[in-house]
Amino acid sequence: MNTDTRPRHALPRLCWPAGVYAALLVSLAALTLLLAGLSSTASASDEPEFRFPWQDGIYWQTGEAGFHGTNDALDFFPPDTPLGGTLSCVWDPDWTLVESKYWILAAAAGTVAEIGNAYVLLDHGNGWTSRYYHLSSPQVEVGETIVPGMRLGHPSTLGDCATGPHVHFWVRGPAGETTYDISLSGIPTTSIYAGQWIAETGNVDTTPHMTPTPTVTPSPPPSPASTPILSPTPTPAPVTGDADCDGKLTPLDAMYILRFAAELPVGTCTQLTGEVNCDGEVNIADAAMVLQAAAKGEESIETCDQTATPAEEPTEAEAPEPTPTATPYLSEGLATPRIR
Repeated sequence: MNTDTRPRHALPRLCWPAGVYAALLVSLAALTLLLAGLSSTASASDEPEFRFPWQDGIYWQTGEAGFHGTNDALDFFPPDTPLGGTLSCVWDPDWTLVESKYWILAAAAGTVAEIGNAYVLLDHGNGWTSRYYHLSSPQVEVGETIVPGMRLGHPSTLGDCATGPHVHFWVRGPAGETTYDISLSGIPTTSIYAGQWIAETGNVDTTPHMTPTPTVTPSPPPSPASTPILSPTPTPAPVTGDADCDGKLTPLDAMYILRFAAELPVGTCTQLTGEVNCDGEVNIADAAMVLQAAAKGEESIETCDQTATPAEEPTEAEAPEPTPTATPYLSEGLATPRIR
């Protein structure tokens, strides 16, 4: 039986004024916001420098759907695929695979994480990934290290439904970022509009091009220490009128020439090959000549240097005596094409 009647002492309670509690809550809230800000800053600083996934200087067109689907994807159509085509799905009885000749390039450095039936998924580290859909003829393997500009495959109609060969491109970030939140080649995706032609991508095809094996120049039997001399492979000259430098004349070349004549941005190739009729300017007349040649299926256009008839050299008896003030014939020749 407990006979201890001494008063028991309760544990002391912390009695803080209401103002102290309020200040503590404000401090906790500020700390939470600070940590969130640091987290978002770190996430933004870790964002890869994404580029448009095609070769710089070649005009591709943005799709009409805008941001759509998973991770706010964007569609990009190569020059050989016009917008507004007929929608066709792989399960349709008359579906056929159509593949563009152009290449889809890696938008940033990373590693190949997945390769599916119609896509390649790249892991860029720090939680960032990018996916390239409607892709055919993949050029990479899972686990392969990727550098910006490496060929991934061709745009095509492979994968669900498509109106023509294109790439369905999206990006996902570690904090839920999507394609809507990034920039491509320094351009915020929110400033890109449907049907926009874009050529300044800053992306360069870094895949080694396959070239024929050089042939050995015939020579006397070399000594054991000598090395065979290899003949260099000549670089083909650009075709006059081939404004996109794809090796042939098409109506698209005429469109590039018209854009240049209208002082709209074009690639260097148009500036070098767009002058066709040798009148000193790249204008609508050059575009008309290219369009006519393309309609006839011609592979090249004769330049004025090829069509001009050389002047007959005067005989010794007919040759006039030169005068010091005479202007050389070459100074009255063809004007240099105007580069705007």
